[in-house]
Amino acid sequence: MKNQTSKGRNCGKPSRLRGFTLIELLVVVSIIALLISILLPSLKKAREQAKAAAGLANLKGIGTSSVTYSTDDASESSIPVHPIVLDNNRDQRERLTTARAAFGGKSGNGRFDGNTLYWGTGNFKGPATRPMNGILFKNGLTDFTPPPFGTYTGGDILARWADDEKLNLNIFKCPSDTGYKGLNYTDLKESGKSSFDFFGNSYWANALWTTSGGPCFSNSPFLRPYSRIPNPANTLYFWEQAGAFAWDANPPESCGDKTDTVVVGWHKRPWMFNAVFADGHGSMVKMDSWRAPQLSSYPNAPGGSNPYFWYHCVIIRGSDWQMDTLPSPEVPTNIDCG
Repeated sequence: MKNQTSKGRNCGKPSRLRGFTLIELLVVVSIIALLISILLPSLKKAREQAKAAAGLANLKGIGTSSVTYSTDDASESSIPVHPIVLDNNRDQRERLTTARAAFGGKSGNGRFDGNTLYWGTGNFKGPATRPMNGILFKNGLTDFTPPPFGTYTGGDILARWADDEKLNLNIFKCPSDTGYKGLNYTDLKESGKSSFDFFGNSYWANALWTTSGGPCFSNSPFLRPYSRIPNPANTLYFWEQAGAFAWDANPPESCGDKTDTVVVGWHKRPWMFNAVFADGHGSMVKMDSWRAPQLSSYPNAPGGSNPYFWYHCVIIRGSDWQMDTLPSPEVPTNIDCG
């Protein structure tokens, strides 16, 4: 009986595997490239939305801390007040910028008005002097301010000042902070720094005051008791420094010059900036211009004058926000604006 063997097809012959042709490979590469081009903008947008949400959360935390500060403050001041603001030996520009930027944060390293120490510990603006930090960081921050404003005289003072510039106080850092945007300080633009590194803070306080010569009067939440903010749900409390002066781009007639500058904020949207309001809610607001609507009353307007004309350049409002606190009377301060 013969042994029977079955021979399969192609038995004993090597099989030939078919590979991709060049055209097929190019088609696959093209499909992958197409998918990447479709997905990348979506991923980029998602990352930016996440950064914007994180920045808005920072602002809400700052707003909450400011309300906490007001409840502990003897004058119920709505926004933390840096000591420099009340120092009449300092010029008004320094006091106003300090009120807006140095309510909290780290030591800034931006050169301002020719002074490389302007926003830093060496000029009494280090983190230990910024009043909101005392609310947020209960363990305290060591004060390395030298005389005459401080007492630190250690031989390592320059190293300590440098350390103050590196503190991880990220509630004051917007993740999208890229520094200068149009209608802002030239010093900030020329530095190339983020607002967080320049000022020590990515955010700006609503600090406005008025004067006819002599003492300053508060026309904003700053140096005003929290209970005397008449419309907290509409009153700006803090917002991104990118929009520090965007609201002043297109003022009402007779209140300033209009500008052709378009301010594209840190979130790549023209005129749009994250903000927190005095009642604690946060949103993105459009600050491309301001209006001065007629009010029901005008406190302390001089007799015989047109009260609207007297006040209209300090009634600063957008469609869903306001900076002023009218018609609540202006609050006298201890600041000399003469």
